[in-house]
Amino acid sequence: MRLATLVVADPLGEQEVTISRAAGSPEANVARWWGQLEPAASPEETASRTSATLAAAERVAVGDGEALVVSLEPAADEDDAEVILGGIVPLDGPTAVFVKFKGPAAAARRVREDFVRLVSSIRRK
Repeated sequence: MRLATLVVADPLGEQEVTISRAAGSPEANVARWWGQLEPAASPEETASRTSATLAAAERVAVGDGEALVVSLEPAADEDDAEVILGGIVPLDGPTAVFVKFKGPAAAARRVREDFVRLVSSIRRK
C-alpha cells in the first residue's frame, strides 16, 4: 500500500520519492526496481544485478533494528541517467516499509545523505 508520493521539480530533472508498506523480500523488490530501470533485461541479468545490489547495500540503524539502503544505477555513467535509491525497513513478519527515490543520477548523488537520513528516521509503532 502506497503511503506517500512526493514529486520534486528540479533543474536536474523530475524526481519522485514514494513510501510504501508491502510484503515481499528485499530480493523481490530490488528485482522489481531493476525491471523499472531496465525492462528489456533478461531474467538472468536482473537476478545478477539484484544480487550485486544487495551485496553492496548499506546497512543503517533504524530504531532498535536495521534497514538496507540500495543504489540501482544502470551502466550508463551519465548525470541524467535515471537511478533508484531504495530503502528497505523490515517490520514484523514479511512486511516492510519501502522508500524509493527515482530520478537523475546527479540528483541522486546530491540527495543520498538526506535519503539515508529519511530511511533511518522511520520507526515502528
